Amino acid sequence: MNIKKFTSFSLTSTLLLIIILLATVFQSRDMQNDIHEKERQRFISLLLAQELFQSSEDLTRMARAYVVTGDPIYKDYFFKILTIRNGEAPRPLDYTTTYWHLEGIGKATATAQGETISLKNLIRRAGLSADEIALLRESQLNSNKLVALEKQAFAAIEGLFDNGHGEYI
Repeated sequence: MNIKKFTSFSLTSTLLLIIILLATVFQSRDMQNDIHEKERQRFISLLLAQELFQSSEDLTRMARAYVVTGDPIYKDYFFKILTIRNGEAPRPLDYTTTYWHLEGIGKATATAQGETISLKNLIRRAGLSADEIALLRESQLNSNKLVALEKQAFAAIEGLFDNGHGEYI
């Protein structure tokens, strides 16, 4: 083998290896982007599930506080939480899990109001899988059943009772 053939073979081999290396790098980058997107989706689904859980916890806490103390501020907080979750009131921009804990003791900071959108629509918009949406929908239905029970407790505290048609008199 002479030098010309060896150089040509080495150059061809090197170019082939560089092409393979570049293809591997681009494939690796695509895989990394896919992983990043899946992790972002997972994080969003966790945030939405946490918000649903926290809103249910906050609703129950406010209902208990109202029933025990009779202080109407807790009933107001209850319905504010519910209207935010149902998309009937704007969401605070800094709507963290401690928002209603701080609001309940008068320590909440003034926060700007954000978009008026229900938690159900946030879940739809997030692009979650059908299984995730079904589980979150089931959780929200269970929470809404608890809300109905808590509203009955409010009515009982106020001396109102169901007339059999869903109206409290």
